[in-house]
Amino acid sequence: QTRVCLSSSSQFLVSGGLDHCVHMWDLKTKRLHRSLKDHKEEVTCVSFNSNDSCIVSGSTSGDLVLHSLTTNLSSRAFGHGSNQPIHDLRLSAVKRSLLGSISDGGSMVLWDANTQRELQVFDGAHKAPGSGLAFSPTSDLLVVSVGLDKKIICYDTASKLILRAIRVDGPLTSVDFTLDGTG
Repeated sequence: QTRVCLSSSSQFLVSGGLDHCVHMWDLKTKRLHRSLKDHKEEVTCVSFNSNDSCIVSGSTSGDLVLHSLTTNLSSRAFGHGSNQPIHDLRLSAVKRSLLGSISDGGSMVLWDANTQRELQVFDGAHKAPGSGLAFSPTSDLLVVSVGLDKKIICYDTASKLILRAIRVDGPLTSVDFTLDGTG
């Protein structure tokens, strides 16, 4: 397994990797709780939503899949296809239907998680592979991405514009906010 994510309750850990599956582990019983077999290629990223009722996963094929833990149903795979392998994805904690993904091609995409349709594509926002993405935990307007091009990019989800690009000294592989959203 190459990617993992811990649920907010710390009861479950999801993992994804070379076997094309998303595995959900129960940390109390220390057993495999469920395996989701919706991807055709390597799973490159996994993430829970804020209330742990949904898992979203991405793959090298560029497919995204939403997995409801309440209904035990998965969406059909959606995304941009093999020209955009997914490196990170997150669901907004504030606007629960908002999903963001960042890809190998440097594009950041905002999706409607309910309809699995694109809301906005920031094509080539990064000039090298995009590697990390985070939504503000206190505002539905701010999302940031980072990439191997040494940039932190801040986006406004309402106006669908890039607010600012900050250049740093080295390639970046991940990003997150503090819980209160101040940093």
